[in-house]
Amino acid sequence: GFSSGGTAAANADAYNACTASLSMGGAVIIPPTGSAHQVDDTLTHPAKPISVIGAHPELSIIESTATASAKHGLTFTRSHHLRNLTVKTSASLASNYDMYAVRMNLDGVTISGGNQAVKWESVKVRGFNNSFYVDGGDAYNIDRLYFNDLDCQCSGPASTYIGSCLYVNRVTQVYGTHSQFDQNTTGEHAIYCFGSKNIVFDGFKIRNATQGSAQAIKIVGNGVPPDDDQAYPTWSIRNMDIADCLNGILCSTYGSETLEALTVENCKLVDITTTPGVGGCVYLAV
Repeated sequence: GFSSGGTAAANADAYNACTASLSMGGAVIIPPTGSAHQVDDTLTHPAKPISVIGAHPELSIIESTATASAKHGLTFTRSHHLRNLTVKTSASLASNYDMYAVRMNLDGVTISGGNQAVKWESVKVRGFNNSFYVDGGDAYNIDRLYFNDLDCQCSGPASTYIGSCLYVNRVTQVYGTHSQFDQNTTGEHAIYCFGSKNIVFDGFKIRNATQGSAQAIKIVGNGVPPDDDQAYPTWSIRNMDIADCLNGILCSTYGSETLEALTVENCKLVDITTTPGVGGCVYLAV
């Protein structure tokens, strides 16, 4: 029942009925190719490992017609793998509906039987207020996040609100490479990481984080007591092409936290405006 000729409502119902009926072992979902497949609601994935594998971002397209609060593209609650997809809206959002293209929020959850792993490869996002969001929660339920070849652009009003191309919160190991992020003069930071332990970012193109006190890349510790005593082994940021942003790269910890190693290398920063209180294109406060 999920087809390019189906209505947006029928497609969303068919997809969610499919994922709800999966066995506990999980599954691989292969979207049909061709013209954009429209949906009018969030595509949900239950607490099972799932891969959504398309043919190519130009061939496997999921298009949301929704314009309502928290009507996301795809949501997940366990390990997942996305590859070769476009997730977009039928019209770029002009207002902030807190709509994310891909969202996994494990805040307030403790998962037994091993931590979760997330992989995003060759995924294009257009039209949503926010592109990718992942949060392992206080229990650090997500052990590994890997992504490459992401192509993200945010949409919404040219004003300050919580909105970023990439959120990575409370993940133990993060490795991302070869991606581009256009904040498109909306929301705040292009990339925002909160409380993640080991981070490697390599080879990004970042543009147009211009609202409020926005950073092109903001990596901070966990500032919420009693968890503001974390140890962060290593943060590494390298080979960045950053332009037309309000601020550049900011790294900071809170409370009694420790940052044991930081590398920022071979980064090009052009037309960085800067704001009071952020003392340079690269700013470290620990």
